[in-house]
Amino acid sequence: MLIAHVSPRTMGKTTNAAFLAHAMHERGYPMIGFDADHSRQFQQWDEKANFPFTVVGAATGVFHMKMPALVPEGHYGMVDCGHAEDHQDVTSSVLRCADLAIVNSSPSTADLHRIRDLPMRKIIDDVAPLRVDSKPPETWVLLNRVPPQTNSKAVPEARTWFAKRKWNVFTTTVPFIQQYSQAMPFPVKGAGTHLDELVTEMKDRGLLP
Repeated sequence: MLIAHVSPRTMGKTTNAAFLAHAMHERGYPMIGFDADHSRQFQQWDEKANFPFTVVGAATGVFHMKMPALVPEGHYGMVDCGHAEDHQDVTSSVLRCADLAIVNSSPSTADLHRIRDLPMRKIIDDVAPLRVDSKPPETWVLLNRVPPQTNSKAVPEARTWFAKRKWNVFTTTVPFIQQYSQAMPFPVKGAGTHLDELVTEMKDRGLLP
């Protein structure tokens, strides 16, 4: 199974991919990471923090031809995609073989407009004819870098914005806190984090076996 983190620009994909991969690993899911971002942050973090799973360089427009074969039987691949605005070829190639696409977005107006204006939906839908099932990958939005203020209107307003456009949105959100915003290059522990909560939600929704 391949889980791809995608977004138009920098929206916390690498941090979320790493924490989610660790949370799944700690729950017994055999993992392998794919760094499909030319910045190589996922790989560099692994080199410094010594992740308990392999992270493979995969920033290529032929990801769908080369990388799925590297996932051992019974393993789960976590893909950190680069910026879709700059490297749409890589994002589209990853989406051609992804089983689940997680669109990372802050609830800010600027990031919502980036998703609308790219448009992110079209990139996802356009890969459908190139996939085995002729359907776009299962896609969910993960609200990230959420303001910690309990009275913030940003999250409900973002949920309404996505709902009007027929996007699936996870209940779990990832707040803008030091644990995530300054995570690299420190070691990662998934248990007890918001990404660990996401694993539970993904299982409850039938997105993970």
